[in-house]
Amino acid sequence: MNQLSRHSRKLSQLASVAISCGAASDISNDLELFDFNEYLTAGSDGVFYVRVVGDSMEAEIWTGDLLVVNRNRQARSGDKVLASVNGCFTVKIFSELPKLRLVAANVKYKSIEITRRDDFQIFGVITHIVRKV
Repeated sequence: MNQLSRHSRKLSQLASVAISCGAASDISNDLELFDFNEYLTAGSDGVFYVRVVGDSMEAEIWTGDLLVVNRNRQARSGDKVLASVNGCFTVKIFSELPKLRLVAANVKYKSIEITRRDDFQIFGVITHIVRKV
C-alpha cells in the first residue's frame, strides 16, 4: 500500500483568518500558502486514504467520502477506526467497555462484538473525513 508523502508540491491559498458563517468579512489581504497534504498527514509516514461505501456510519461518514487513516495512532474508545474482522474490513467506532466491540453510528446496524476466536486488527484511526459538496 502506498503511503502519502508528507509534503506535496502543490500549495493552495488559505485564508489565515477564520471566516464567519454569520456576518461577511474581507479576507483579500489575509491569504497564506497551504499544503493540504501536510495538514492531513501531520508529518506522519503511516497515513493513507480509503474511500467509503455503505451507510453504517451515516451519522458522520457517507458513501463516497475519503477517510484519512493514520496507522501510527493508538486507537482509544470512541475513535473511528479502520479494522479487519476475520479478513473483512470495516469502518466503525472502537469501544473497549464493557466488551471489545465495533459500533456503527447508524442505529440500523448491530455492534460487532470481538471475541478471542476472531481474527481482529485495527489498521488505523480515522483522523479526517474529506467530502465533496
